[in-house]
Amino acid sequence: MKRFEMTALDSALQREARQIRQKNGFSLVLHQRLMQALRAGGLPAETPETHRRHWSYRIGIPLGLAAAVALGAWLIVRTPEPAIVPKQQMVYDTVPNIPANPIVVAPKTTALEERKYAYLDRDAQRLLMFVADQLPDLPQQK
Repeated sequence: MKRFEMTALDSALQREARQIRQKNGFSLVLHQRLMQALRAGGLPAETPETHRRHWSYRIGIPLGLAAAVALGAWLIVRTPEPAIVPKQQMVYDTVPNIPANPIVVAPKTTALEERKYAYLDRDAQRLLMFVADQLPDLPQQK
């Protein structure tokens, strides 16, 4: 068969299939014809399914997975018990001698340390004026 003949045959089969399927969308005649052609080509006849999963697989596998997830979460979340460490006694050879009224002597200050905050108030005043100049003027009430 040539390509033109195949295209004509193809379109004719499609038209026939559309006419048969127009009423309910399924053509029993077409289905039977296709199944007969498939069986002639080597498709085995309908056979009942022999291999079925046992009910324990359907229930056991999800339960096993849930148990594994729960066990993993428990292992991650649980806090281990602290190890019991025997208490050791502290032994002092001598008791330190601490005076009752210790005298604290303030360290001598230099002239630089005495005057390190001398200009702080002037700098704060300049900063206040700078910030006030940056703000927009407020309207005055009449």
